[in-house]
Amino acid sequence: MILNRTAGGQKKYHILNQNVLVWFNSEYAEAGQIVGMGTDDKFMFDFGESFVKTASGTMIPMGEGKVQGITFPNGRRHYWFVMPAEDVTIS
Repeated sequence: MILNRTAGGQKKYHILNQNVLVWFNSEYAEAGQIVGMGTDDKFMFDFGESFVKTASGTMIPMGEGKVQGITFPNGRRHYWFVMPAEDVTIS
């Protein structure tokens, strides 16, 4: 758990989306939180491909499949990643 010492709670990090083909379920997330993403059914990513990059330049691995509690409209492919303790960019 990463604490925000000024507020006494867990800090949320920003998710900047620069990819018009990807929808995600939140603009902010806590470190360790699962962030769900959805794409048009015709737009697929190859296994092992990642398009989530941290502010420090690290590529974040992502998984494919539905995550309980995160929904997108039917006809979308579902992806997810675990939020690191820094801001990320989806490109």
